[in-house]
Amino acid sequence: LTFGARIGWKWDHVLTELTRRGWSPPSTRIYDWACGTGIASRRLLAAFPDHPWSKVALWDYSPRATGFARKRIVAELPSVTTEVTPPDGLDPDSIVLISHALGEATEDDLRVLWEKVRGARAMIVVEPGTHADSRGLIAVREALKDTFHVMAPCTHQETCGLLTEENSRHWCHHFGRVP
Repeated sequence: LTFGARIGWKWDHVLTELTRRGWSPPSTRIYDWACGTGIASRRLLAAFPDHPWSKVALWDYSPRATGFARKRIVAELPSVTTEVTPPDGLDPDSIVLISHALGEATEDDLRVLWEKVRGARAMIVVEPGTHADSRGLIAVREALKDTFHVMAPCTHQETCGLLTEENSRHWCHHFGRVP
């Protein structure tokens, strides 16, 4: 319960920042990769209650996690279709959500994800604030910056400034406000 609440606060912070920068959902479909409790999907749905959401596709190695996430989404928004969809079935018309999962993924998981995500309408990634996770996010950003318009935390499409040798010990992180 504690970790789920903290992750929810991070998503609230990210979605507030994206909204402040003029972002709005470019699709009615969500794909929540490694969904866990579904907190990322649930917070995106709640942040844009008037958006005409149609479908949430969930994937996680744990059937208990996807079952829990589906139940919570259906309870909170019964009009939205929910289904469990493995990464190879990712709908390219989706907003892809990744939350606290990159550090736990295998290279094969990530290879399939990066192949499929290139066609998505948007991708939002929220990970723990560690040096290793920051470096992983920078690698994702660099690999996909020609596919997506980067909005945050970087506000440019250029090479990440943290990749210079003098910045190798630093990492990029933001802290969401705790209610």
